Amino acid sequence: MPDHLASAVSVQQGSGGTPPVTGAGSYRIGIVGVTERGPFGGTLVQEWEDYVRLFGGFTTSSEAHVAKAVWSLLKERGTAKPLLYISRVVHLTANTPTSEIGTVTLVTAAVGTTVYDTLRVDGKTDGVYAAAIKAQVADASDGVAGHFNFYVQKSGVIVERFPNCTMDDTDLINYVETKVNAATSGSRYVTVTDLDASCTADQQRPVNVTSSYLAGGDDGLTDIADADYVGSQVYGTGIYGLDAVADLNLLLVPGKATATISAAMRTYCDTDRAAKCFAIHDPPASLAKAAIGTYQITTAALKGTTQTGAIYWPRVRIGNPDVNIFGSGASITVAPSGHIAGVFARVGAATKRGRAETPAGYDYQFYSVIGFEGEDDERLVQHEVCAGDQGVATRNFVFPNLINPLNKDEGSGFYIDGEYTLKISGGGWPTVGQMLGAQYTMLAVKNGLEAYRHKNMTVALYDQVRDSMWSFLKSLCDDGFFASTDPDTAFYVDVGQGLNNAQTRKAFTLKAKYGIAMAYPGIFIDVEVDALNPDFVTQAA
Repeated sequence: MPDHLASAVSVQQGSGGTPPVTGAGSYRIGIVGVTERGPFGGTLVQEWEDYVRLFGGFTTSSEAHVAKAVWSLLKERGTAKPLLYISRVVHLTANTPTSEIGTVTLVTAAVGTTVYDTLRVDGKTDGVYAAAIKAQVADASDGVAGHFNFYVQKSGVIVERFPNCTMDDTDLINYVETKVNAATSGSRYVTVTDLDASCTADQQRPVNVTSSYLAGGDDGLTDIADADYVGSQVYGTGIYGLDAVADLNLLLVPGKATATISAAMRTYCDTDRAAKCFAIHDPPASLAKAAIGTYQITTAALKGTTQTGAIYWPRVRIGNPDVNIFGSGASITVAPSGHIAGVFARVGAATKRGRAETPAGYDYQFYSVIGFEGEDDERLVQHEVCAGDQGVATRNFVFPNLINPLNKDEGSGFYIDGEYTLKISGGGWPTVGQMLGAQYTMLAVKNGLEAYRHKNMTVALYDQVRDSMWSFLKSLCDDGFFASTDPDTAFYVDVGQGLNNAQTRKAFTLKAKYGIAMAYPGIFIDVEVDALNPDFVTQAA
């Protein structure tokens, strides 16, 4: 157990290979990468409308994989309601974003002989998106002197309307900053700043105008590199932009399959999150069987590294979600991590024991995948992972190398056909369902024991802690969560004197330990056929 500096409950991996925490409730999924716009740090979205409002939509940037991953995840989640936390990535110089906010300044009518700068209109967040934004000022709907209607145009179309604004900061309802900058009802695209021109509030009213486009916006993608995705723990950027998200379950850096980023994902899950978070690794683009094997074993060296992550291959095709961005083709190719996370969320929400279910097989086919990378839209050319005998040979190569293949059989939909973590040797939790299930229990135990902090360590307290843990594990046992429905073989709980000796008490620490038996999935099914004597068959009939 670690040295404690402040009051806390911690659950650590024990000597017997018991895994650390992830969490209970809805999946909390961290997604790191380039977006059209939006805030930095881990920002919560739950629906596509939330994502568009905060981060924009699809873009033509070759780096912008996050929107596609969010779209795919939400298509695959079923009735589940995962919590998605987006950490926007831009290029950093000395840990300072190189992205810029677009801006335009509105002016007053002439006051005497002077025209004043009166209202600055900025993009709400950094980005080139502001180059499509204009501000429009028109006569107020209420006809009050000094009032004006403020509109936001996007690509020549009014997309937001704020009627009857004023430059009078004593007007608590109509003040332009109050209206346009409001957290929930304000603009999705811009913020405004009153420049406090040296004239009366009525004279500060901006002149009726449709402004020029907001200028100077920059996405900050020039010279973007792997280090920007990894980010800084000190400054809370990149992957570390998720640090403020409590009980993070899954980590995605969609479409960015490099050795550096993959290593950073492992470090973040194993070390920074103390093995309480699971990473879904994407494959690089356009890799056939031999090449994905080389990436797994040599380039990224993922094989045999950790049980808090898994890699899936190949990349998948989905129906074109936006012909204005992606052209007129019927489909586009995307990294599969968004789909995988969506299936995880769907499986986890299906039943109480869902977190321990293996998220693979026919029961959990993809809803939105229509093909694999390299296939045409009619699938006249099949990917090697599912093309008859070649598909068998391909899967027989990648799966033993701990690459989970995606597949489609004749008559089936597209589905996950593998459940290995990146490490299956040395005990522990070698399959995805086992690891996610074990992490689920540990987060629930951690959160459940918060109520016992600061209480006097007595025999009665030890009994309460043990009973609380036992009751929770027994409820999971009854629900078929473990390998057995018999508590004596499914789990154990120890909050005894052997753990809680005088030295431990003097360190102000209560120690507890539990073990769980997670079920192994039936990955392989072997059937033996006997040749019976015909007379035996006749007699049996």
